Amino acid sequence: VARLEQLLHQATEEREADLSKRNVEIKKLKSDLSQLQKSSNETNKRIKTDSMKQELTDTKTSEGKCDRLHQSITQLRTQLAQAVAEHRQSEQVLRSRKIKTESALETWIAKYDTDMGERQEELEQIEAVYKVEKQQLEDLEERFALLEEEYNRIIEERRINAELKAEEERRLRLLTKAAVVIQAHWRSFATRKKLKQKKKGKKGKKGK
Repeated sequence: VARLEQLLHQATEEREADLSKRNVEIKKLKSDLSQLQKSSNETNKRIKTDSMKQELTDTKTSEGKCDRLHQSITQLRTQLAQAVAEHRQSEQVLRSRKIKTESALETWIAKYDTDMGERQEELEQIEAVYKVEKQQLEDLEERFALLEEEYNRIIEERRINAELKAEEERRLRLLTKAAVVIQAHWRSFATRKKLKQKKKGKKGKKGK
């Protein structure tokens, strides 16, 4: 009886510890996703202010990528919410089983030999469910890493585009300034030429 009680108590504690660990990991993922969303919004505002012209040309492509990112994030949030709900449901099921187990302990003692196999199978099923859920969590973490990598690539592309735009604007200002200087010199030259021609015309008339 004491051994059975110890095994049940140990299995319950391990399950609750695993659930607590998963909840911590899920909260961390939610926090990371929230920070990513916040950082993405701030960066988009800053880029929109600094490079309006480039933003107009890249709007369709950027919005498509952002939409895909938002869709992926929404899917991840949905999956996280589902995982949390499943974990809570599993926790409630385990607690209900614990209560039923404690209330029926005397009956289990009498049927120990036949029920041990069933309890072992149940523990194996729980372990199998845990492995599946752990794999799902690892898959979510991997997808989150890919999303973060794609986000960083988009930010780098926009930074490069902004630098190219700034360089193009600087060159345009230099060309405009040079054109203004050339035009001023040309007008000055044309004016002096006309004045010389007028002076020559006046001298010719005086000579006659």
